[in-house]
Amino acid sequence: MKTIIITLLFTVLSVFTLKAQQSYKYPEARRDATFVKVGAVYILFGGRTTSKGKNSKSAKALFLDSTYMFDHSGNNWKKLKHSPSTTPPSGRSNHAAVSWNGKMYIIGGETANGLTNEIWEFNPVTKYWTNVTPSSNNFTPRKNLSAVIIGNKLYIAGGEDASGNALNDAYAVDMNNHTSTQIANLPGSSPASIGAAGASLDSSFYMFGGYNDYGSTNSNIHYNATTQAWDMSFNTDFHTGFAGIANVSDIMAFIWGGMSTSKDVYETALYSYNVQTGQQKLIRNNMPAGKYFNCGIVEIDSLSKSTPDTLLYFWGGGDNQSFFKYSLVQDTILRYDTIAHEFSTGIMNHKINDNTISAYPNPAHNQITICSKLTQINTYTLLDINSKIIRQNTVNNKTVKLDISGLTKGVYILRLYTDIGVMNKKIIKQ
Repeated sequence: MKTIIITLLFTVLSVFTLKAQQSYKYPEARRDATFVKVGAVYILFGGRTTSKGKNSKSAKALFLDSTYMFDHSGNNWKKLKHSPSTTPPSGRSNHAAVSWNGKMYIIGGETANGLTNEIWEFNPVTKYWTNVTPSSNNFTPRKNLSAVIIGNKLYIAGGEDASGNALNDAYAVDMNNHTSTQIANLPGSSPASIGAAGASLDSSFYMFGGYNDYGSTNSNIHYNATTQAWDMSFNTDFHTGFAGIANVSDIMAFIWGGMSTSKDVYETALYSYNVQTGQQKLIRNNMPAGKYFNCGIVEIDSLSKSTPDTLLYFWGGGDNQSFFKYSLVQDTILRYDTIAHEFSTGIMNHKINDNTISAYPNPAHNQITICSKLTQINTYTLLDINSKIIRQNTVNNKTVKLDISGLTKGVYILRLYTDIGVMNKKIIKQ
């Protein structure tokens, strides 16, 4: 009898364990997705990855339509299944996303059929998708646009068209009746409207950094919803496009990561911006390097703490599955452990030095192997002794085979961008 009871208890526990394991689902690798806070939960939607056919050597974009929810109180991921009575939007990437009235809205982006100007509403409670695209005066199809909510209106600006041209038009959509009105165009002859980090601050639509037809800029473009006028200023430090942004209140925003002017080097700096003082502040210069456009959330954590902490949650940064949390009070970066289902300091707070990344043989004639013991090397830049860029490349690997056969003899600097910081290695070509 005792054996039977123990067996039954073991079976029941196994069933509960199996159900718990089945309910947990970590998102697959993706880039150019959106990550937005809706109520008390965080929702990751869409993005793209690359795939190769069995008979093809070339990779092609695979647009994702999956939706995941992260519960920050329990550190658990869950894949959301939409209601059977609703048709979800097709897979897309490089879109924008906002939260309003307990629902998520995705705007524009790129699909397998090209660019779109759709606006979709998702209710995380009912799992119901609704197409709420305005029937008239809507924006033209585009990707890498900026969007924010101010009051009961969705403001949309910029982005790029199918030819890669920067767009300078802007729109206001009434969220109650889903009607669209075109507002004044962005200021300047060639505003940085592609991949500009957008935030709602002091009842205004702010756009930091971004690209125009000539490259990235350090502009700060903002639209006052009350006066219905745009203004533009320039900052010393904000100079990247596709950066992550999150506003902790109506007056403070955090901007981090992004890409260089050439769009092949990931940035690592974290800044704060105070709209009341107009001041920007460098908080940390070795955040995980990455492209965090539309993929950041800020949370004020006051649970069981005498001093509330400001936490930044951000997804990806490249074609990977990395998920990070940064504590402003403790100044620590934690990566999500997919096995333990918790955030861990792990490698994130190790110091990057010669013991963590090696280069051999060095000096060399034809090839040098760069090997990282702790973290992935995302990108590298090779410079000469005058800091002139010789070569740049994205690798996303722990090992890099650097071909130096075509270089003239001399000393070079190899700048390595990783998840835990940036490191310079001296390379000697014999």
